[in-house]
Amino acid sequence: MRTSWVNCARKLYFWAVHVLGKLTPAVDRLRIDGISAPAHNIIGTINLSDWFHDTHPGFSEPAFNLPLYTESNKVETLVDGFSYFPRLVQDLKAISSDSHHVLIGGWWIDHTFELLPGRPDSTLTKLLESADNYGAKIRALIWDFCGFREHLLPAQIRNSFSYPKNNVVVDFINGLNNGHAILDLNTHHFFNMPGAAIDAIVSAPNLMSMSRAIILQAYLGAHVGSHHWKYVLVTNSEGTVCYLGGMDINPNRLDGPNHDTGASRYHDVQVRVQGPAVSDLFKAFLDRYKNHPGAVPTHLRAVPTSPEGNTVFVQTSRTFGAGTQVYAPNGDRTIWATLKKAIRRAKKYIYIEDQYLYMEELSRELESAVHRIQHLVMIIDGNLDAGSDSTQRARYLFLKRLKRANTEKVHTYTLANHGSAYKVHTKLVIVDDVFATVGSANMGTRSMTHDSEINVSIIDGQVYYGARKYALDLRIKLWAEHLNWHNRSRDFLVAKLANVDQGVEILKRNSTQPNSRLQSYNYAEGHGDDFSLGWTIYSDPDGSRPVRP
Repeated sequence: MRTSWVNCARKLYFWAVHVLGKLTPAVDRLRIDGISAPAHNIIGTINLSDWFHDTHPGFSEPAFNLPLYTESNKVETLVDGFSYFPRLVQDLKAISSDSHHVLIGGWWIDHTFELLPGRPDSTLTKLLESADNYGAKIRALIWDFCGFREHLLPAQIRNSFSYPKNNVVVDFINGLNNGHAILDLNTHHFFNMPGAAIDAIVSAPNLMSMSRAIILQAYLGAHVGSHHWKYVLVTNSEGTVCYLGGMDINPNRLDGPNHDTGASRYHDVQVRVQGPAVSDLFKAFLDRYKNHPGAVPTHLRAVPTSPEGNTVFVQTSRTFGAGTQVYAPNGDRTIWATLKKAIRRAKKYIYIEDQYLYMEELSRELESAVHRIQHLVMIIDGNLDAGSDSTQRARYLFLKRLKRANTEKVHTYTLANHGSAYKVHTKLVIVDDVFATVGSANMGTRSMTHDSEINVSIIDGQVYYGARKYALDLRIKLWAEHLNWHNRSRDFLVAKLANVDQGVEILKRNSTQPNSRLQSYNYAEGHGDDFSLGWTIYSDPDGSRPVRP
């Protein structure tokens, strides 16, 4: 009798999936396997619009004009630079025609170092020169740091911090036969003093050098927005692929899972996207590029490929401040809209890796989620490098709220190798082994409302061990590295980490071991500091409304 009822229930279930799938395009039709997996992970059908953001006004202008999601994509996760750079070199070397092209969106680009150490032909210089020789079009939008009046910077400013010298790579690309690059300063700012006025002020002979320094610092503060993309799109002989995530093309990203490369120790994640989603990523670049008065006519097209077996649903989402782009005058906050929606759907766990992690509104959302989920696990950078005391204070308040909500459910770690901390630069979230988002946006008000950012949100149509395969694989891959298990077999890792409850317990035990990479965060850090007067103006501004009507 029991068997007949089970069979009847299964038939009714698959009939419902079949019928509803035809009636509701947002529901994906999936086979079920891994029935022995934990009950919370058994997923038959989900409504993708419950996870991905809407595209109607309220999240974005109608001119945003990107679909809710695309299907039949492939997304490859590349953890650390030693994984990312070889794939990028391979795709750039496959350029062989004047119908091919390269689009680059960057916060900081160094085109002179060897992406493959010991290979002089692997610099971005050589790779783009080769593409140019084939007639491939090269277009770039790279952040314009302070208008690049470098010669006017007083010595005390020039020598006090590192800053992107993106004018050098822009000049190089513009020197190619088929290249065009723009220094992008279409970011949210509080006033726009003409360049000639700035030059006149700082060059005035009757001003003391310190006065010039103060004026320039005010000028830098006025242009607080940045074009923060880490994006390369390549159309070559195999179609179009797009890379995005947290990795700038800089030599300090030359690092691998051992994180033993000396000063350049960065944990970071980039994704390689193939399939229909590249058309959205292509459009996101061209919308911004064409918004610049210096843009040249660009007749390019993406060539999406959808090999059989591609199962991933992808949504492209962005941030930019209100009043910075004519095609969306109220700005774009779809990264935050999507993330907030996914957090509110969480039932079992939320996993975050982020450099900063101090957005007050995000803290409130997570506080609410902690009451219904079992685990909130966060990996954060232990050496904050922006905002100083104010940044520490903001993070302290962020984490204090969560620990107060539930001490047992909240687990926060930094990363170290033999006691020496290394940088966490990733910007990603995974929810319930269902949803993942990866991109350039940090978990701060600046990245969610103000700066120029781009993310992809991912739900896999393939079910593995009762979970969505991409999200599960990503979590296992990251936890394996943090546990120093990256050389272990897949069977071993799945057995140990696929069950999230078991995996969290392993992380907790590992963090107490000598020389563990996982270091429990000191929640008292930063509690005695206060915010600077310019915190919400310069360090973590809100770009959701234009400053001027």
